[in-house]
Amino acid sequence: MLPPIDLVHECSDFEVQITTPFGTLTTNGGPLNIPMIPGAYDVEYQVTDECLNDSIRNAKLIVTEGVVASCPDDVTITCDFYNDNLLLPLASGNNAVLSQFGDPVLFINCDFNVQQSVVTSVNGCGEGTITRSFEIETPGTPLTCNQIIYVNHISDFEVSFPGDTSLICGTEALNAGEPLILNEDCENIVVSMADSIVENPPVACYEILRTWTVRNLCVADPDAPDNIPDPLLPSGNYGDGGDGVITFTQTISVIDNTPPVFTNACNLPEICIYGTGCSGEVEIPMPEFTECSPYELTIMSDLGVGQGPFPGVIPGDYSVTFSITDQCGNQSSCNTTLTVVDCLPPTPVCFTNVTAVVEDGDPPSGILTADELNGLSSDNCSTNL
Repeated sequence: MLPPIDLVHECSDFEVQITTPFGTLTTNGGPLNIPMIPGAYDVEYQVTDECLNDSIRNAKLIVTEGVVASCPDDVTITCDFYNDNLLLPLASGNNAVLSQFGDPVLFINCDFNVQQSVVTSVNGCGEGTITRSFEIETPGTPLTCNQIIYVNHISDFEVSFPGDTSLICGTEALNAGEPLILNEDCENIVVSMADSIVENPPVACYEILRTWTVRNLCVADPDAPDNIPDPLLPSGNYGDGGDGVITFTQTISVIDNTPPVFTNACNLPEICIYGTGCSGEVEIPMPEFTECSPYELTIMSDLGVGQGPFPGVIPGDYSVTFSITDQCGNQSSCNTTLTVVDCLPPTPVCFTNVTAVVEDGDPPSGILTADELNGLSSDNCSTNL
């Protein structure tokens, strides 16, 4: 592409002729096929007006080897920008969205077709690269250049923790709230909690010190401690101090005047034993009950103290008493019966050859008793078969 003249003054129409070693243009600049041979070539610009006055100027046409003046520089963006602006367009094949990061700059006298291919390698944490590969179609071997867009994970999540509270404990589980996680587009968040009990506080039956731990697994290991203080933001939320872990301790004051409640009258299912000696090991099932405070459960039975397991238990009915005392001294007891059943079936043994008398009749018939067929059948718990 030859540049036009820069005319300072002319009072009439004029014509321009540009003479080069490669051909002549009769337009004021324009495209001209020039061999891709580097060098300096003489160019003559001649301007002639309507009165046939003309002016001639000589210039040098510099042909430089190469096509691409520059490839767009590598850039770095955040995962938030990637998620908000690039993720969906790229997933739908709209690679043009990346033009905001620049395109190859060609020499002014080059007009070639530029093809772009894109490879996106960004993980679930918003960390990775977007590689743009450009191919410039030129005579001979196509030219290529690449741009890498680096996508960086930013741990900028926020947490709104539940505040300190007082609760009246009944038969339902205590609900003191849960953390609300904000701005977690790039993060892989897991939330855990650990409780410790403070007995006999001034204004409640007991207190629960509930320590919430929120971890961004894109930054922190699953058991990583919170080593950097977490800032309290103007919004009232807590931000990540930089280690991917935010912790907070919530105080829950509990008032509990409700005793534990046994459901279903603490009825227990039957227990089967399968011992060949008509006895077996038995563990007492836990009863169903509701209680919202920490508690202690004791079990007293004809089998002994505790849940078991108890060895050598034979079939029969056994008395069981459950007692529950909660953290605030509320207590309930329930008596029930545990039935132990022999569930091992008898072992049948039959004679393989039995002789029977068949009497005449219509039809002929005979009678065989079970004793005549029994070949020392046995049961683990009974001799009466």
